[in-house]
Amino acid sequence: MLVSHNAKILARCKFGWRLQYSAPQTQARGHGLPRLQRYKTVDNVMKRTILNTKAAAHGPQRRSTVPASVKDVAAAAGVSASTVSNYLNHPEVLSARSTERVRAAIERLGYVPNESARQLRAGEGKAIALILLDAWLPYFSELSRGVEDVTREDGWSLFFSNSGRDAQQEQRNIDMFEAHRARGIIIYPLGEVTPRLEQLNRRGIRSVIVGPAHGAPSIGSVPFDDHGGGMLAGRHLLETGRRRIVFIGDPAAAQTADRLAGLRAATAGTDAEVSVIEES
Repeated sequence: MLVSHNAKILARCKFGWRLQYSAPQTQARGHGLPRLQRYKTVDNVMKRTILNTKAAAHGPQRRSTVPASVKDVAAAAGVSASTVSNYLNHPEVLSARSTERVRAAIERLGYVPNESARQLRAGEGKAIALILLDAWLPYFSELSRGVEDVTREDGWSLFFSNSGRDAQQEQRNIDMFEAHRARGIIIYPLGEVTPRLEQLNRRGIRSVIVGPAHGAPSIGSVPFDDHGGGMLAGRHLLETGRRRIVFIGDPAAAQTADRLAGLRAATAGTDAEVSVIEES
């Protein structure tokens, strides 16, 4: 029989999480309760398993928490590991009998191919990273959908991250995707990332910058005419009779500076007054 154990976790953050566990001291028929171990810090929690459970399940078999491997599938199907590999990568070379035996073993064991491990062995992956400036803005939702549609068509994986208008987080995101062996990076940047992306290009990781223009020939670009957009906005306000115009943004950001320059170009020689409210 399965026994339900109520474990209480009291967590408090002070120089790390402190965890405490308690559970009923009863025993199932013929089976011991999970052994509840106490760990004081997150370091210990990360190093070991918090709960070492041996609760009984129906029947003589117990489901392992360790994912099944290719060797497990091969043993269950009574075939070689290379046959399982062919089933996954070149199914056309297998006989109908071998195909069915491997399929049944995979279904019985719940085997899921480890794509990351396969790509690591092959020395290359099929993953692209998309680093967004501010994921909460509707524009970036549309950008993400467009990139995802294209990558999905060609069988690539797409990883997302959000810089949240934080230049340091932006650099950490780039470092993270380099460590995870992304083949390419698409980024709408906040800070100056061109030197870092040129470095990645020399290491075989291609990049595309969306938004601000740059002069690096080794980096792809999808530029916006921010200066022209600022001029259009300024002309529209002038045509509707506005003369006291407020620009809200961070002039330190390249694309924002271009928009402000376009606005000022549109209002130059007029009686309009442009004031700036800096937003970091």
